[in-house]
Amino acid sequence: MKTKIFTGCAILGWILMGALAGWGQDKPVSLVDSGIEHYKAGRYQESLRVLKEVIRTSIDDRELFLAYLYTSYTYFSLPVQELGNAKAQAEKAVAINPDSVLREDEFVSEFVEFYKKIREEMTGIGYFDADPNPANIYLDNAPIGVAPIKKELLAKVYLLRAVKWGYTPYEGEIEIKKTEVTNFKIPLNDDKNWKTFIRSSVIFVVLSYLMKTI
Repeated sequence: MKTKIFTGCAILGWILMGALAGWGQDKPVSLVDSGIEHYKAGRYQESLRVLKEVIRTSIDDRELFLAYLYTSYTYFSLPVQELGNAKAQAEKAVAINPDSVLREDEFVSEFVEFYKKIREEMTGIGYFDADPNPANIYLDNAPIGVAPIKKELLAKVYLLRAVKWGYTPYEGEIEIKKTEVTNFKIPLNDDKNWKTFIRSSVIFVVLSYLMKTI
């Protein structure tokens, strides 16, 4: 009996020792964080190698944005600047996150201006105002918010959809133009026959469910 108790205590002790050994250890550093650390330490070529691996393998938008951004920053920071590569990578970062604004406490002011200019050349601003407000606004089936809303977006043609409970959904193409502010007044039909009501209700429920799952 004593032998069993001793054995049990020994096993419990080993388990506790293993747990304590791991207590306080840092969490594993992600590949993108590793690439950023290499950059901060001045190991530019190693930073590029790691960040390019993130770009090649990751499917996470946040990781890809950071990888493209710091790849651009690394090319910009090389002793002999590679501005063509820096611009190409910055454009890919903007394409993932057009709202991104860099801070000078994180990046040198020259790169902040460099990135800002690229972002401005690729984006425009859309102001969406439904009649009546509020209404849920979708571009290319992705929710962007509730009208009235102002949004900085990549310059291109989008499929706009506006949905309001009890109203016929509005759908049409719009174009966001580079460096321009464009106002969109979205008319919503308040035809309340039962077919329209059911159709708009079903669409509202489905889109609300999709927004919760994104």
